[in-house]
Amino acid sequence: MRCENENLDIEAFISMVEERPVIWDKTREDFKDRNKTKAAWQEIIDTFIYENLNEAEKAEIGM
Repeated sequence: MRCENENLDIEAFISMVEERPVIWDKTREDFKDRNKTKAAWQEIIDTFIYENLNEAEKAEIGM
């Protein structure tokens, strides 16, 4: 399922959040650690940005 306005795969986004309980599981001790939470969100953001690049842009980042 893609969000028409943002070209976002909603199901992939949900899966990525689910894989990072530091974002959503309030019972975890590290849930309160803002650095870990921010890092988990940054991983998700970086993945979605990278997936939306064309091959030339990906190659440029790789260098």
